[in-house]
Amino acid sequence: MPSTPWSQNPLLALHPASTGLDPETAELVAVGIAAHGIDRPWSRTLLVSPRTDIPPEASNVHGISTARARRDGIPVAEALAELATLLEVNRKHELPVVVYTARWGLTLLERESHRAGFDLGLRGLLIVDPLVLDLHSHPARRTGQRRLPVLAHTYGVEPARTDTPERAARVVVDLARSYATRFRAVAALSSAELHAAQSTWWVEHANDANRHREDLGRIERISADWPMLSRPTAQPTTAIHPRN
Repeated sequence: MPSTPWSQNPLLALHPASTGLDPETAELVAVGIAAHGIDRPWSRTLLVSPRTDIPPEASNVHGISTARARRDGIPVAEALAELATLLEVNRKHELPVVVYTARWGLTLLERESHRAGFDLGLRGLLIVDPLVLDLHSHPARRTGQRRLPVLAHTYGVEPARTDTPERAARVVVDLARSYATRFRAVAALSSAELHAAQSTWWVEHANDANRHREDLGRIERISADWPMLSRPTAQPTTAIHPRN
């Protein structure tokens, strides 16, 4: 609901899994989905049959093998259509969608949908990104302390198991809820207000990080785009992968 604080709305969390780290080229393997605040909490995995084999290092992160995905998964276009139907409710009612490291996850979904000739309408969603929330509230926290299971434990989310997309999605939605109990001013913002604030906070973070990289003589830059990356340019940029 537009004027209701985002933290008092039903929350839907997404946690994509892929064949690799680069959201521009990786293929979608699964989307963990978790919801809280409707009738009762629920979660599920939308499993996709990938076009290429899943590398062992990717399977070690999300626990999905090529054999399982090919046996039990559905075509990517079918999975995206199902996801679009789910997201349309949130877009219509301006309800927040929670995505940890949204710049990676939403970029992956957007690029995959583009390859499939499908529009998920992701740019019309109001996003809650627990990574950006924590960057705003604790800017000095070290990068390693922002890995999803570590950050979840810091906010009292237990068990912080993220070894499957579905479990990770449950952790993500609980992480957002826990953050809201600790930072009341942020929790009081509407979904639209929080979305706009996070965009500003990410730009500030990216500018600070890029100044530091420039001082170190590093060429690679962190894009100021949020909640997803623009189309690639010649300048190398970084999208953080939500390693478990």
